Amino acid sequence: TQQLNQSPQSMSIQEGKDFIMNCSTSTTLATLFWYRQDPGKGLILLMKLVKGKEVKNQGKLTAQFDEKKQHSSLLITETQPRDSARYFCAS
Repeated sequence: TQQLNQSPQSMSIQEGKDFIMNCSTSTTLATLFWYRQDPGKGLILLMKLVKGKEVKNQGKLTAQFDEKKQHSSLLITETQPRDSARYFCAS
């Protein structure tokens, strides 16, 4: 069973500030996904990362996957109230 550790677990930030989430595991990951879940709704796929040192940009979101494939981060720039949601990493 693959266990992913995500940090921070929850966070309140000031509007207009950048926010970064991290996801790591002790074993090599082949693929990593970032999801968003708005209150009362289903998961929305944000990014799929499959290569070491891969960086993907989508609007104000940037996700990266390190070369060991044991860590990923998701950056949200200039946060707004509409960015309030749960964000998940999964493999």
